[in-house]
Amino acid sequence: MRSRSGASLLLLASGCGLSFPNEYLIEDLRPIEIRIDPPEIPLFRSSPGESLELDLARPPPFDLRPVRVTAQVAHPDSSAILRYDWTRCGITFEGLPCEGSPRERLTTQSGPSFEFSPVELLLADAADKGLSLTQLAAGLVQDPRDLLGGFYLNVDLQVTVEEAGEEVDTLSIEATKRVVLFDPRIVALTITETAKLDPNELPGIPGLELPRLCSGANTEEVASLLEFLRQREPNRAPVLGGVVVGVRGRADTATRTVGLGQVVALEAGESLVMRSVLEEDVEERYQVIDGNCELRDFEERAATSWFTNGGVLSRQVSTLESPIVSWQPPEEPEKQRSRYRVYAVVRDGRGGSDGVWFDVLYR
Repeated sequence: MRSRSGASLLLLASGCGLSFPNEYLIEDLRPIEIRIDPPEIPLFRSSPGESLELDLARPPPFDLRPVRVTAQVAHPDSSAILRYDWTRCGITFEGLPCEGSPRERLTTQSGPSFEFSPVELLLADAADKGLSLTQLAAGLVQDPRDLLGGFYLNVDLQVTVEEAGEEVDTLSIEATKRVVLFDPRIVALTITETAKLDPNELPGIPGLELPRLCSGANTEEVASLLEFLRQREPNRAPVLGGVVVGVRGRADTATRTVGLGQVVALEAGESLVMRSVLEEDVEERYQVIDGNCELRDFEERAATSWFTNGGVLSRQVSTLESPIVSWQPPEEPEKQRSRYRVYAVVRDGRGGSDGVWFDVLYR
């Protein structure tokens, strides 16, 4: 039924002469990336191979490192002046995330980038609620389904157009990015405590088989998971080293790499051929603990998304296997302008990202 409905919709659009805008085309205010670097941090300082023992009465040092948050927000007018308001809600262990929690400003500065310490905020929230470290840890491990993959701290952004030479439908828009807090010691504590439970004592739903969440795990299973946690490397953000560009329609076939904010000049009749510059090991292999306390193997698939405020892109997404994307100005002279902006954003599929933009000067 879904296939038939989809086909009917396409036929209807074709018959009525309708056309849908390309996803890559920036025609309104639009957040296209919020980068968190690093995208994942632990609660306590740690290094691979370190002991996972956790004495809540005498905890190890907290990891108070800052993370840098950077937003890339597009507007049809690339010189538009935007205001950035960064907020978050306090910690909560009940109900929906942020339900009943007041919002706090993360920075008083209005800009696309800032730094803050997620763990420092978490500890401040616990202190405000009168929670000891033991109570905080108990709250964090009360649902193993969340802890086995880490828990999250949401960063919220509201972007507002303050001044622009082109009108848009949306003058203010919101976006959310999450920081992953994955602590091997907390996860190890969750696994060892849950393994002591009888799977039959876990709450269930009649007729529905739920994950056992490490309950009843034997000594060998627990030892294997603890060894994984000791050696586990945290996710790191991919790095986009710029965009390699060549000019089609020009006798000179040399290419060059352009970085953030640089300019490429084109003459009439010329177009660009592009590919993103990614590090060789951008696609990390990693493992996760599933709901049945088993390790699963995965490999990232880095994909670069492309956007522009004018012109035509040959594709929306490129990959390592198919990296080439072309850009050309609109064919209709009335739609042509003297300057265009092209954005490239690489994502690893599990929270890590990086982005650049450059301008095309069309003469």
